[in-house]
Amino acid sequence: MKKLFTYTVPRPFSGYNIPIAIQSCFLRDYASKKKMLFSLPVTEIVKKDTYSMFKKNFKKKKISLAMTSIFILPIKNEKKFNNLIKDLNDQTNLHFVLENLILNKKGIFKWRKDYLELNKLSKNYNSVKQI
Repeated sequence: MKKLFTYTVPRPFSGYNIPIAIQSCFLRDYASKKKMLFSLPVTEIVKKDTYSMFKKNFKKKKISLAMTSIFILPIKNEKKFNNLIKDLNDQTNLHFVLENLILNKKGIFKWRKDYLELNKLSKNYNSVKQI
């Protein structure tokens, strides 16, 4: 049985603040459905925009790594995103449970590019004035 490493964050991401226990349940259920061996999560430090536990535990290793959501990663910060992903092994598979995505290193860069392009097309209603 293939081992699934897991990663959680104790801080809000993309407007959600999912408790670590719930993230862990999502990840354990996902591992079970994929017939993979669940590994207890590596949990990031609470400080905003910190990814030190991610870098320390997952760089250069060929692994399968699951996270609750792709939006845990700094998608909109190109420098930080590139720094975080560049150290991953090219054959590492990243599993994003809520989005039902499995991407390798090349795939996540393409996904991010496509997402940011589509995001430009989305309407932002912050400037609309109430009547």
